[in-house]
Amino acid sequence: ADVPIPLGPKQLGPMSGVYGAAMGLCKGRGMRPCRCLSHHRPHVHRPCVVDLAIKQASVGGALSIVARDILSRRQGTCPTALDLARDTLYEVIIDESG
Repeated sequence: ADVPIPLGPKQLGPMSGVYGAAMGLCKGRGMRPCRCLSHHRPHVHRPCVVDLAIKQASVGGALSIVARDILSRRQGTCPTALDLARDTLYEVIIDESG
């Protein structure tokens, strides 16, 4: 059976690093046909670029916000929602800090 050729770094753009890290966690590294019970035919395990991009933005952004909040409170400051969401794809809807 033919095995599809994986996308190269040029097609992935800014997601190439995240994709490369995820590829290393896939069975067969996304290159060798697999015969596990996930599918009845030989297949290849590869991460979904769209899934990775969404998880990077949502989960990564949320973890950044939580880490900033914890750090600020340890330093005795009370950050604004805008400060917490800085450099994430999260948009502040209500900022009750002032």
